Amino acid sequence: MSMSTATDPTTAPVPDSSSSALAPADPASNAGVEPAAPRSGWRHAARWFASELTVVVAGVLIALAVQAWWQGRSDRERETDYLRQLLADTRENRRLLEAQIATDSAAREQSLAMSRLLRSRDPLPPLDSLLSWSRLAGNGNLRLVTGTQTGLLQTGEVRLIRNPDLRRTTLDLAASITRTEVTVDRNRDHLIVYADARDASLIRHATRLAPVGAASPLEHAIDIDWWRRVDFAALRGDVAGRAAFQRAVYVMNNELVALRRLRGPLQEYESALDAELRTAR
Repeated sequence: MSMSTATDPTTAPVPDSSSSALAPADPASNAGVEPAAPRSGWRHAARWFASELTVVVAGVLIALAVQAWWQGRSDRERETDYLRQLLADTRENRRLLEAQIATDSAAREQSLAMSRLLRSRDPLPPLDSLLSWSRLAGNGNLRLVTGTQTGLLQTGEVRLIRNPDLRRTTLDLAASITRTEVTVDRNRDHLIVYADARDASLIRHATRLAPVGAASPLEHAIDIDWWRRVDFAALRGDVAGRAAFQRAVYVMNNELVALRRLRGPLQEYESALDAELRTAR
């Protein structure tokens, strides 16, 4: 009897499920499916960097805006303070200018009266009038208030004045004040020379009435009453004396022209400052 070769189903080997699970996958079965992109790729890093940069830039811009606002507010406050100081200085300068004009005008009229008298043959006026006319008074040192203006120009803070017309007027007025003060100083030097010539002439004619034996005309300059001993009738023939009074009148005329020329700019500047302060409020 031959042995059967058929396999008994009960004894047939069972496939190992664990073996099939570990078997390599068929590449053909995954065809057409893309692998998932990693989460930590360059796109994610770029988005993170862009968001961080945006935050930093926004912070810087906000800080700059706040700083600019604060600086602008500070500049406006300083501008207002400067304008108030300039307005106060300008009002004081107008007062000083008018006082100088009044003093020089009176001195000019006295010198003019004396100059006319010496060139005429009219009867002499009372002695008190002669003594008043013969004094070359006036022409003191004109020093206007320019501290605030000078500070603005030297420090460059004139830029704080936003109104360009007012800023330009500030510069022009500073130059005008300087020219006027230089003119007054130059005229003062001339008047000193003319006063010396006048005094020499008056002393010469005072010594004629002096007691006999006077040592020197200068002795009478020390005497406070020497003016009352001047022979004003004889002074009419003194060419140097007449010239001294005539030149003094000429000098004071020039000075008064310069002083009066400054009136308009000061008045206009005061009005402009007042208007600018009203606008700032």
